[in-house]
Amino acid sequence: NEINSFSSGMIQELTQYVLKGGTLFIIPSEEEEVPTYNELMSSLATDLYSQKINVSDKVSSIEEKNALFTNVFEKKKGNSENLDLPVVNHYYSFVRRIKSNSQSVMKLQSGNAFLLSSSSGKGNIYTLATSLQSDAGNFPRHALFVPVFLRAALQGASEITAPLVIGRDHDFIISDTLVSNDNIFHLANSSLKFDFIPESRLLNSNTIISVHDQIAIAQNYKLTSGGKLISAVAFNYDRKESDLTVLTNDELKKKATQTNNANINIIDAEGIDLSHKISQLNEGKRLWKYCIFAALIFLGIEILLIRYFNRTSA
Repeated sequence: NEINSFSSGMIQELTQYVLKGGTLFIIPSEEEEVPTYNELMSSLATDLYSQKINVSDKVSSIEEKNALFTNVFEKKKGNSENLDLPVVNHYYSFVRRIKSNSQSVMKLQSGNAFLLSSSSGKGNIYTLATSLQSDAGNFPRHALFVPVFLRAALQGASEITAPLVIGRDHDFIISDTLVSNDNIFHLANSSLKFDFIPESRLLNSNTIISVHDQIAIAQNYKLTSGGKLISAVAFNYDRKESDLTVLTNDELKKKATQTNNANINIIDAEGIDLSHKISQLNEGKRLWKYCIFAALIFLGIEILLIRYFNRTSA
């Protein structure tokens, strides 16, 4: 934000940050040193700043299909030409680079870009043509200021890692956050009153956080450093099935006998309806079917006897 010059170390760190998925918003200084800004922009492979133009101008068009303006404007309410758009008193023009993927998100009436959008590696770069000083224009006081910066921030890579599994995943990587080596990490959950310092180490400009076996409860945890939130980390229990081996019927009966509990019943449900078996245990064995079957047998015997004795008497 309106830095006068960039050191080589800062250019390197910012470039690595963007390549790994970070979002960089470049706001030029009123006293900008164009060469040092262009060193950064060359490293990011985006368009370069050119000369400063001290002429008033106005934003004439907006690329509404750009991700920066998703859900910003109401639907079917006219296009950007009917909007009250920002005005600038002076600005920097841009030099188009070969193989640049820069896109003009907001364009001035002169045809120069007011806001450029480009990508580098996994990250995004937004470059503004003017500073945010009051004498440079009214963009900081314009209604578009908040959605532009908010949407730009939301384009950044998420720091939220995939849920880790307790007892299986011990390490996770913090890749696009610049953290000083002097700061100490804390992994904490306030509701559990849990806070510990995990092991951390640097590997290829990434920070590896190791939790080993300190996490025992599935929950969301906050990773902080120097009092600032670095990432949110979720831990889940392992979904791997437990030991599915079971006791045999004889082993179950033996254990039931050892307990001396008369209410324990061993049900051998193989080949039968389990619900019917349980119902039979609760309600007792139903004999009405046997009674009907016996009645039918005796009725048949009676019919045979009547016919036999009738023939004998005849």
